[in-house]
Amino acid sequence: MTTGDTSDVQNEGSLLTAASLYEAIWKLPLDADTSVIRTAISRLRQKLGSGFSIENDKQEKGYIFTQIPGGYV
Repeated sequence: MTTGDTSDVQNEGSLLTAASLYEAIWKLPLDADTSVIRTAISRLRQKLGSGFSIENDKQEKGYIFTQIPGGYV
């Protein structure tokens, strides 16, 4: 994906659990400690800026990634 091209955003609006994110990124099963995911999400929020939103779902079972229309990427 090139800068500014958001047409290939996968799983947008879907609930992604910490375990599914960990397994997709590091190709290993998640141990009991999810702090590495929380840290990675925090850093990703800073890097993405106003073009995307990463929110915890209301039951805090995972994260929901959404593109913000007109947001700067």
